[in-house]
Amino acid sequence: MIIKEEKRPFPPLATTFILILLLWLAFALRLHNLDAFSFWTDEGLTPLRSSYPITEILSNRIIIQEGITRDTHPPLFYLIIHFTRQLFGDTD
Repeated sequence: MIIKEEKRPFPPLATTFILILLLWLAFALRLHNLDAFSFWTDEGLTPLRSSYPITEILSNRIIIQEGITRDTHPPLFYLIIHFTRQLFGDTD
């Protein structure tokens, strides 16, 4: 009885080496620019908008560096954050 050995596209050692290489590459890409500024616009805008007086939040206007624009979203979220900041403060 003859047993045929299956032919693999890569030898096991080469497969292991490629896997380890890919893991190191993924790790390096994850660490690259890790300390970079990561805020999105809405994350930076939320503390600003929630610090406005209630009448200003309800007017749905955004004032940034002498520019005025209107927000398309309802102001309820900013009101909740406004009162939460007054209740608990705005520290980490």
